Amino acid sequence: MIRGFQLFWLILERLHLKKFLFVFLLWYVIACTLLWILDPAITTLGDGFWFGFILVTTIGFGDFTVTTLPARIVAGILGLYGDLVITFLTGAITSWFYEKFQGFQGHSVGAFVNQLEHMDQLSDEELREVAAKAKALRQPSGHQDPQ
Repeated sequence: MIRGFQLFWLILERLHLKKFLFVFLLWYVIACTLLWILDPAITTLGDGFWFGFILVTTIGFGDFTVTTLPARIVAGILGLYGDLVITFLTGAITSWFYEKFQGFQGHSVGAFVNQLEHMDQLSDEELREVAAKAKALRQPSGHQDPQ
């Protein structure tokens, strides 16, 4: 479970999504607060966060609608940003599943990169495996190394 989370975190890092997600969470809090302030139809901060959640996830229950132009602008930007986040997270999750599948076959690029980044923590056997993989990558395709 922890290795799977580490792999997902590595994928987010490689795709430069960690900063993107942090900025989104910050914008989400700001936008929901602004919606609460700017629109009289949203009477509590909790309603603002609920509307933001429904908007970002594209569920759209319709229990809240914004009525003022500034609130509509904020809601539009939040909705577009939410669509981007869902799209990028879907790609990251797909990459995670692909890497997990490849890992079962012993070919995970993410796991190999993670091993390279943490070589000081590997056992002698793991270091030999990493060296063998690196050597195999250097060989032209179809070329066998005589030993």
